[in-house]
Amino acid sequence: PIQPEQKDSIFETLRDGISSMKKAIVGLDRLKNAETSDCTADGIRVPVGISGVNSVQYLTLGRGSCNHALIAGIAGMGKSSLLHTVIMQCLNQYSPEELNIYLVDFKRGIEFKVYADFRIPHFKVISVESEREFGYNVLKAVDREQKVRADIFKNSGSAGHIEKINEFRKNGGKMPRILVIMDEFHELFTQDDEISRQSAVLMERIVRQGRAFGIHLILSSQSYANIKGLEKAVYDQMAVRMVMKCSADDADMLLENGSGMVALISADDTGKVIYNSDSGSKSACNMFQAAYIRPEEHKVLLKNISAKYSAFPDGGTRILLSNVEDNVFSKFNRFAEPDYVDDGRQLIIGESLDLVGGMKIGFTRSPRSNLLLIGDNTDKARTLFCFAILSQCIDCWLKNGKRPPERPIIRLFNFKPLNDDYFVDTLAAIAGLLPDYIKNTDCSSLDEINADLAEAYSACTAENDWDICLAIFGYQRAEALRSGTQHDIGGQLLSPAEMLTAIIKNGPENGVHTLIWQDKLSGLAENYADFISLFNMRIAFDMSKEALHSFVMEDNCTETDENSAIYYNSLYDNQKFRVYQSPHIDWVRSLCDKLHSSPER
Repeated sequence: PIQPEQKDSIFETLRDGISSMKKAIVGLDRLKNAETSDCTADGIRVPVGISGVNSVQYLTLGRGSCNHALIAGIAGMGKSSLLHTVIMQCLNQYSPEELNIYLVDFKRGIEFKVYADFRIPHFKVISVESEREFGYNVLKAVDREQKVRADIFKNSGSAGHIEKINEFRKNGGKMPRILVIMDEFHELFTQDDEISRQSAVLMERIVRQGRAFGIHLILSSQSYANIKGLEKAVYDQMAVRMVMKCSADDADMLLENGSGMVALISADDTGKVIYNSDSGSKSACNMFQAAYIRPEEHKVLLKNISAKYSAFPDGGTRILLSNVEDNVFSKFNRFAEPDYVDDGRQLIIGESLDLVGGMKIGFTRSPRSNLLLIGDNTDKARTLFCFAILSQCIDCWLKNGKRPPERPIIRLFNFKPLNDDYFVDTLAAIAGLLPDYIKNTDCSSLDEINADLAEAYSACTAENDWDICLAIFGYQRAEALRSGTQHDIGGQLLSPAEMLTAIIKNGPENGVHTLIWQDKLSGLAENYADFISLFNMRIAFDMSKEALHSFVMEDNCTETDENSAIYYNSLYDNQKFRVYQSPHIDWVRSLCDKLHSSPER
């Protein structure tokens, strides 16, 4: 018999058990018998969950009026899991020749970083913690693709009447469909600015025209009711709605009598979704349980997909991560691979927020080929310096037959060391780890400063097989380099200030380049205006709009934030870019170890 004192625990167990029965977990194995096709000629159709007892629910895009989708759901209801299921089912079912994916996540998290850990050619873009500018540039790139495809259709077919991708494919043309997924897309419209306005124009055009060109949008957000800047007409053209537990306003906006239906979903019904393919019409609603992919299963599946397409031509996935250590496509992680092909000498210090082109930062033997960084953020400046120096060391190693150089290629003057025992001075650490590449000047010794400066000055008039970089970190503190006291340099009386000016002015054409960081523009602008003009490349960050205009002639860009900077090159348009996070010292050591190796070793 049950004793009275046992009843409470028994009832609690029963209550928890009954509650958990509602949390039906549908694995991908439940979808293995679904009717699928490996061709996207007639659209995208992938199984995403189970409806009722055992009926498969499909996501269909590119058929009839079902060309784009909206997903709504409050935090914790499985919205990200649903997106994972959609992405994985597309990767499993279609080859890169059938489907390309642009994945843009505006969340402050690493939910979709797992896709950047593998080389999967389906992805054209993987962006985590996306800036609004990058999301806008993705839309620009997709809109540009629409124009490219329109031209292809116009020039195809005997009569030149092809207007849609399915017609083009039926005539033997090869063209993958494009799936653009934007999670928390409302971030694009959080400010009343040009980015918001232009994003709305582009999104409306893609939604209206994309169906003809095989381009499909999936927009996901926790809330739609308060998004400003995007007309309701855009939503009206997106027939597919997948609605989870959400606010009554959002439910009624996306579904006819939506609040009543969403009320049937309890707060515990994670992964429960109302699917509608008729712009919210009540008669077209169907409830289903989204398939769930366990994290350990997720990585195994991605590994298998990566292996399956390992021989597929690398189309160049554009990955936007703050932590370059996690970017498997990065030169920093690939340069020592036996089959790595060098893509040219350049300084890699961050990721451009533009999809077209890319930042062209590199020293060449031409006048004014120097780089000046100005910004009132020492940590950001140190990180930029670290990657600029590592880039040069990698290029030197590759050029020298994968061996260290015979003599240092960088003269480092660190006038602003990190005086904090808790944090690692990564710049000083790199200098210590790569003595074959970097001559680290003792900035407390005037004699050593003058000697190293004189050596760089002498190299300006010599024929050098190697390019040399004079790297000055914290020029605002470099009183010794601004000194007018003259010294005998090879029979000439020259001051440090005169030598430095000569190096900056005459060095680039002979392979001697200068890299400088100073905290504020005012110190240079007031006293050294001609000095700035000797730098063909400039990087600006953490400064006012007025200073941005003066230093890099920037008027049309928002101010830089904690993660971004603006790159100016006199030959190209300005580019805003995401600065990499400070690298972990273990990763730095591993990279430096490779730079000490040689093919024989």
